[in-house]
Amino acid sequence: MDVHIHTLRQIVVYEDHSDEAAILALPSRSSRSQRPLAQELASAVFVDASPIKAVIDYERYVRQAKRIVRSLQADRLHAQQLKLDRGGKLKLLQGPWAGQELDPVSLEGPLAFPMPVTIPPRKEFEPIFDFLTDDKNVKAYLDGTLQDPSVHVGKELLWHTPLVQFDRGIIYEDGRLDLCKMVLGPTHISALMDALHTNSHITQFLLGNNIISRTGAERIAAFIERFPNRVETWYLAGCHITKQPLEKLVAAMTTSTRITNVWLKRNPLGPDAGSLLAHLIIHTQHLRTLDVENTSLGDDGVAQFFNALRGQPSSLRTLYLNANGMGEKASKALAAYLDDPQTHLENLFLASNPIGDAGIVHLAPALGHHATLQRLSLASTGLASKGIALLCQALAGHPKFMTLDLQAALTTGAHGQRYNYIDGIHALARHRPYCLDYGGNGYN
Repeated sequence: MDVHIHTLRQIVVYEDHSDEAAILALPSRSSRSQRPLAQELASAVFVDASPIKAVIDYERYVRQAKRIVRSLQADRLHAQQLKLDRGGKLKLLQGPWAGQELDPVSLEGPLAFPMPVTIPPRKEFEPIFDFLTDDKNVKAYLDGTLQDPSVHVGKELLWHTPLVQFDRGIIYEDGRLDLCKMVLGPTHISALMDALHTNSHITQFLLGNNIISRTGAERIAAFIERFPNRVETWYLAGCHITKQPLEKLVAAMTTSTRITNVWLKRNPLGPDAGSLLAHLIIHTQHLRTLDVENTSLGDDGVAQFFNALRGQPSSLRTLYLNANGMGEKASKALAAYLDDPQTHLENLFLASNPIGDAGIVHLAPALGHHATLQRLSLASTGLASKGIALLCQALAGHPKFMTLDLQAALTTGAHGQRYNYIDGIHALARHRPYCLDYGGNGYN
């Protein structure tokens, strides 16, 4: 206890973050087991504040301190890696990617595995379920109309958005319901959707890494069918959703005029889901963002996806297709889609795909001609001198293009992909976007 108090006072009074181990050891109120000690520390250090205000101040200082320490540690690790890998020596061992014939990379894409989790008992979710069922407003806690010592009231660190934090989940004043990594599973998803029936405040539904599977997807689909215009963002990453339950989600979402963002990354949708995803884009009136990163579409599935989209008007502006086994076949289909006057993509993310020079030959002209394109990621796509030169030549003089990402993706090895190899810096100099990231690659 005394050690924790000393550490906390060093942070609050002197802004001293030198004792990193002690800072990281400070208890968190978000942990049920650590909460009593955290509350005791808050009262001991912030003696002039009310119990609730003391806890808020405690969480604010501790979270910020831990973030600073982790950032410092990450910077040191990065510096160490650069020292060991000066000039991209580890990537130089790969050299320029020889292409599919000599150095094949899977065209099925990395497997989309859910994170291993343990589903907690229902009682841990009951406070947030009750809050949703009663249609309570975050503002009532902020202005003191409602008070509950078991509920943490505070602000988001980065954006300072007011929030109410429960043991399992956070609700923000701007309408976000964040249950990512809270592990509802198929066991508790029905209770959550029932609680939302009477709620008028939630507009952003964030449920990443919750393994809700078919049961959960079907319950969400049923909710959307009944209330098609309640929620505008559905973040369902890593929920173990396959093509069959996706069909019900798509059927429901296409009835909505409010949905603008759908995130399905790390779900094993499979190669046959391409045309279904295209249907989602075409028939969801205001869908602007779709994330299908690492969904096992494969080269055939991605090609099917773009072939089905071509010639169809849509509102889509941002597309994430990272880590899907996209090769030359899919690159040709994407090029045709980009050349279509009905297409108005602004942000396109294709990292960790075996596109290579063989694929960029088809893509580069279409990317250069696509007048609305602003951001493009081709990190770890196996590009070499020929492909990068073609790409930069195509993008030179583009009226709106701002950001080109050619860096080495952190998941390159884990996903079995190939790094880019930059053989001539003059090609990059020709294309001068506002932001160019080519870090971690091999050079000659």
